[in-house]
Amino acid sequence: MAETETIRFNATSPPQPSESDNPDANPMKETRKESEVEKKKKKSLRIWPPSQNSRDAVVNRLVETLTTVSIFSKRYGTLGSEEALIVAKNIEEEAYGVVLGGDGDGDGDGC
Repeated sequence: MAETETIRFNATSPPQPSESDNPDANPMKETRKESEVEKKKKKSLRIWPPSQNSRDAVVNRLVETLTTVSIFSKRYGTLGSEEALIVAKNIEEEAYGVVLGGDGDGDGDGC
């Protein structure tokens, strides 16, 4: 005869929520939740004005684009590293200046 294994387990119901889990019964827990929500609201992502690191990253990417072989370089050619750096800085400074002084109301929407 084949050996069989007997598995025994106790079936229990899921734990019932206690009063401490009920926010109506525990005002401190509700306050904690509210403070977490307030903290999340206060966190924001500041994208304007761009940091100097962001502006440098744009220049570096432009230099890379201007000096490497691509579909554009096949048509227009590539630049040397020094020339590409000068051109990239000029492009970035002009673009930044246009956005800053675009319409005079300071919101940067250009309208």
